[in-house]
Amino acid sequence: MRYLKSSWLVLCDKNFTIIKDGFVVFDDKIIDFGDQNRLQKLYKSKKFVHLGANSVLMPGLVNPHIHLEFAANISTLQYGSFTLWLKTVLKYRDELIDKIDTSGIDKQLDDILKSGTTSIGAISSYGLDMNSCIKSKLKVTYFIEAIGQDISKIDELFENFQKKLKKALSFKSKNFTPAVAIHSPYSTGLSLIEKCLKIAKEKNLPVTAHFLESYDEKQWLEHNSGVMAEFFLEFFNKNRSSITADKFLELFKDIKILSFVHCCYASKSQLDYIIKQKAMIVHCPKSNMLLGGKLLDIKDMNNISLGTDGLSSNDSLNMFDELKMALFMHQNIELETKARVLLYMATNMASKTLGQNTGQIKVGHKADLISFDIENKHIQNLATNIILQEKEIKDIYIDGKKII
Repeated sequence: MRYLKSSWLVLCDKNFTIIKDGFVVFDDKIIDFGDQNRLQKLYKSKKFVHLGANSVLMPGLVNPHIHLEFAANISTLQYGSFTLWLKTVLKYRDELIDKIDTSGIDKQLDDILKSGTTSIGAISSYGLDMNSCIKSKLKVTYFIEAIGQDISKIDELFENFQKKLKKALSFKSKNFTPAVAIHSPYSTGLSLIEKCLKIAKEKNLPVTAHFLESYDEKQWLEHNSGVMAEFFLEFFNKNRSSITADKFLELFKDIKILSFVHCCYASKSQLDYIIKQKAMIVHCPKSNMLLGGKLLDIKDMNNISLGTDGLSSNDSLNMFDELKMALFMHQNIELETKARVLLYMATNMASKTLGQNTGQIKVGHKADLISFDIENKHIQNLATNIILQEKEIKDIYIDGKKII
């Protein structure tokens, strides 16, 4: 059992409750928390460890959408337009994959942990990051990705998917959760999607998919036109999409833990349908801006989490970097309100996206916590200062165990 007190205890609940001089009691789960008066009386025989005069204790950040396998990209891929970027992915994919090494992925995971993230949703196209994710101290939801639409290769693609999923399932543990990813409606054949989702439903696995990340994708799926139509004709001799955006969404019925990534160009009816499915949306603002997209309206939506995407379309996998950029990018929301919404998205909502019992200081929730020091005089600016100030994560707890 651990007994901690901090200058600021940030619960990351829906109301973004902040307790000044807050106390928390936990083992692998949160046992109790509250203000100094109640907790000291209730646990008067226990000694609470003070984390410091300017300390913050809060849930660990959760990154629900990350690609680790393109870590070698620094300037190989071209930004500014989604389809232009996609062309360079196809052109340089093998070159980037050849540069993957276990030590590089291990370092990525270690850096992610040290930056204050305690859980990730890792999308794996090739399975090259599996062993690193299995042995990582992070909690990892490991999404085996299905991609490809060549009808003559569907059986081969499905067999490869099954092989990787079988291996992942053999390593399932409390901190390593196998899951299923469907790359996108424009890149994955209908029969392959159906086969993979059938397995996901049978095994009750979390599922995620990219959806309407770009205007080009929307024009292709809904009108068989635009820049992506030219792309498919040039690279795949194909002039019609095999599925519409609406039909794609309908395929995911009865998936219990479900998320769609980006959704930048989803219509109101499509967003409403996602809500009806009780699915989450993962917002990756830096990636969207680099690829010529647009931001989601986060103001009035209650099913959005925050993620980084991968280094193929971002310069950092640090969630505090993503939070800071998002704070500056999003407009028409009062500053502190926006900061609180973003932190809620990066903890509570991100945990919900992965189906975890973390992301909030609440009795019964897993004790995945981080602490750090910041300068802050006003409770009214605490969330803003948490995001803005450079910080060293002093303590990290996962399932109540001190990792750092």
